[in-house]
Amino acid sequence: MRITQTMSIGKYVVGGHDLRLFSDPLVFKPTLTTLLLTEQVLSTGRKMHTVLDLGCGSGPIAIALALSGAQHVYATDLMPRACELAISNVELNHVQKIVTVLQGDLFEPVNQMKFDIIVDDVSG
Repeated sequence: MRITQTMSIGKYVVGGHDLRLFSDPLVFKPTLTTLLLTEQVLSTGRKMHTVLDLGCGSGPIAIALALSGAQHVYATDLMPRACELAISNVELNHVQKIVTVLQGDLFEPVNQMKFDIIVDDVSG
């Protein structure tokens, strides 16, 4: 990832996990909606074998769900810059064996895959 002057690293609590995230003003980062959405997903008690974070931005939901026991999380975003940040944040939070970041439009990167849970934080 290319570090730029507009980037910063912040600390966020998402899904009960302390996350460190690179951010960029042009890419979605956690909001109150992100926190509430993640807590709601986790409160359902549903098995999280395969999860999709649609429009992942910098990756906070994908990372939090990976840390909460998801077996595999696919994180997709249309913006190449968002995917770069998400990949860096996945590595920064040590979940690269669980989270796969893919760039593309909506469901296109995951084609016909099936998911136990699909999360889409539209607040960004």
